[in-house]
Amino acid sequence: MDGYCSAFLFKKYLADEFGVKITEVIGVQPRDIQENSFVFEDDDVVLDLPRPSSRILLWFDHHKSNQKESYEDNEFWKLAPSCSNLLIDIAKEKGVALPENIDEFKEAIDKVDDAQYTPEDIKQCYYLQESYENPSMLQRVHMVKAIIHTRDFYLNQELLQFILEQELQSLPVDIPFTPLPFFLARVKAMEEWRVGVSTYLEYDEESKTVIQDDRRGKARGAADHFYAFMRYPQAAYNLLIKPLSEEATLLRVGSNIFEKKRCKVDIGNVCFEAGKKFGEGSGGGHHGVGGCTVKAENTDRAKAFILEKFIESEQ
Repeated sequence: MDGYCSAFLFKKYLADEFGVKITEVIGVQPRDIQENSFVFEDDDVVLDLPRPSSRILLWFDHHKSNQKESYEDNEFWKLAPSCSNLLIDIAKEKGVALPENIDEFKEAIDKVDDAQYTPEDIKQCYYLQESYENPSMLQRVHMVKAIIHTRDFYLNQELLQFILEQELQSLPVDIPFTPLPFFLARVKAMEEWRVGVSTYLEYDEESKTVIQDDRRGKARGAADHFYAFMRYPQAAYNLLIKPLSEEATLLRVGSNIFEKKRCKVDIGNVCFEAGKKFGEGSGGGHHGVGGCTVKAENTDRAKAFILEKFIESEQ
């Protein structure tokens, strides 16, 4: 969601400031850059992603794992809850006219990208409500997120392109059609997913980690990434193990968003290290959340490596 919002904010409020003409927006994953599977051009603007090794026009990012010792004039990095946060601050510094409720939006996207939710926020956005007549800004962000995070990758890409091609008047959540059906479908799908994943979700007391190993089962529906901490509030971390193919496995790691003081390790750094040690170097993230892609045959070793880091932090 932060990637979409960053693309909108740059196109709407900063492209002219930097003398850039936007012709196309392409959704790229961090591993596409880290594994050099996407070819960049020298007039590309890269947002909310690692810095490509090739020549590009501009780079904006906020992840700690992508911090550098020094920056070129075309590189903009700040440790922040979201890349949207960084872009909004740059726009303010340049004196760009922004919507009156931009700070309300900034707080909402920070919550989404940096997992700053309260339990009440989770209930508001991940569980069915009696009415959505006057949705909050946070709910509005989640409604748009539901549009561009369907289970169909190609549909997601088409919807992303379609929305960003519209001349939206204000915020990234002010789209030209109602997102409510997408949102309701996603919330209902998450209800189905919670029932399914409960059959194989496990809690490891020693590492204080909830483990969702999708090699042991497969839950239908849409994943609720915060269910682990709603069900196991005593947990400090959660670990998702998701096979991507016969050759690769995704490991996604998070910390308890309701008890952030329990996170005693830098998860982004742990994932960066695990990606290099057990994969092709694809890994990183924030202090409290991250992920990496490892070789399938190294999945259990990578799992043990991550859990051991958590155990060591408790000693």
